[in-house]
Amino acid sequence: MSFLIPRPGNFQATELMAVEEALCLKEERTLFLNGPITYSRDDPYSAEYLINALIVLDKISHEPIKLIISSLGGVIELGLLLYDTIQCINSPLYTVGRMSASMAAIILASGRKGHRYIYPHSRTMLHLPVGGFEGDPKQVARQMDEFNKFKDILIDILLKHGCAKSKTQVLEDIDREFWLRGKEAVNYGLADQVITPEIHQELFGRPFKVRFPKKSRIMAINGTSEHKESASPENDGEDE
Repeated sequence: MSFLIPRPGNFQATELMAVEEALCLKEERTLFLNGPITYSRDDPYSAEYLINALIVLDKISHEPIKLIISSLGGVIELGLLLYDTIQCINSPLYTVGRMSASMAAIILASGRKGHRYIYPHSRTMLHLPVGGFEGDPKQVARQMDEFNKFKDILIDILLKHGCAKSKTQVLEDIDREFWLRGKEAVNYGLADQVITPEIHQELFGRPFKVRFPKKSRIMAINGTSEHKESASPENDGEDE
């Protein structure tokens, strides 16, 4: 995985967004789970990309990593792989819920205890695993068995991470889509704190400190890039 180096010059809007996201990743150790939880190595918001990013960031240091969630869920197997990675890294993961439904709600709940945040009007949704069954009766029976295994795994994860209900109560609640807003999700045990302006500033308010390479800068010329050596020894290209 590579990190982009910000460069001076005239930026296109998409370039500015790319630099901002790269800075979030490298400098702020902030990741984004946007959209469905699916397999896609090229999408920087996908769960598969996040799994790789978590491993790399944890290798760099064991400082906290923030994961901002805006997802309606997706593939359970991949979501569980993301969950397992979160549990295996040494860096504490702070989760921030914007929209956390289905498998994404499990990821929200799996963050470091005391550092699972949710906005006041964010929505969180739990429900039973869904999927169609097909084939002969024996095959359908096996698929039903897998369905029940996933159901038990997901509920056990919720209980492990502080869900304030019994397994029986959770099963009753999530028999259909079970929607919670900010404070309700905290009371249910899916999050720890509703984000206030003060908490938001504590999490995201620190400005980036951008540093350029000492030997060269990447300059923008007519929408393309080229390397240019620093001309003056007094200005080594690094902003203080």
